[in-house]
Amino acid sequence: MSAIKPIIREVKQAVLSGMAHSKDKLHQLTDNMLNHVDDVSKRVRGQDKFEGRDAPWALRGGWDRNSSTQPGDYTPGGRYDHDHKSDRPDPEDYLSKDYIDRHLARFDNGASRIYVSDSLNNYGPAQADHDAFVFPTEDLDRVLNEAGHDTDKLEDLLGFDRGSLRDDAGNPLQIEIRHFSPDELNGLTVPSGRENGANDNWLPGGYLPTGVPEGVITMPDTATGSRNGGGGPASWPGTFGGNYELR
Repeated sequence: MSAIKPIIREVKQAVLSGMAHSKDKLHQLTDNMLNHVDDVSKRVRGQDKFEGRDAPWALRGGWDRNSSTQPGDYTPGGRYDHDHKSDRPDPEDYLSKDYIDRHLARFDNGASRIYVSDSLNNYGPAQADHDAFVFPTEDLDRVLNEAGHDTDKLEDLLGFDRGSLRDDAGNPLQIEIRHFSPDELNGLTVPSGRENGANDNWLPGGYLPTGVPEGVITMPDTATGSRNGGGGPASWPGTFGGNYELR
């Protein structure tokens, strides 16, 4: 059994007891989580990961317990109703300041992100809401090494749906890496799950289902691609970190 499952169960019980009481309980639980998450994230390499079904309903779908937070909304594969992502609370509402500070400290040496080259060139480095998910550079390097250029494995490690990095014919897409220095991490925060880029696999707490830490930064409005303003690479934060060939 995953080492994080007892913690998740404890959080789940607190959440289901009602928001008024669970909020205080959640702040207490983050201290417990702090003692475990570093070791857990080192062990979750596909063999000891926690699944989407372990995420507390009220954190996964927002605090509206009449919509996506009910167990009846659970669907096969550990997924929950994604229509109510806008109701999800701010991380500060259920994570302690110490937890958040320690999580963001993982990015002290900078961050990196994988881009599909065509998407980057056409639309720029951020979503329409100007947010972009990033990983600590050393963690993304580890993921890329572990994936070994295998498309399916990389999708799994990054919490992408299978086929996300393939074209309609099933061929791997061209992807590239972009590095962001510490002074380019504007608005760095723990993801809330409300971001445009948050998919159905999102989990609260700032980690992918495979234990990889993630954060969100805000890109300037001028960081655009050829199809939405034409700012181009000169307007983008970060530096080109090379192509990563998939097979």
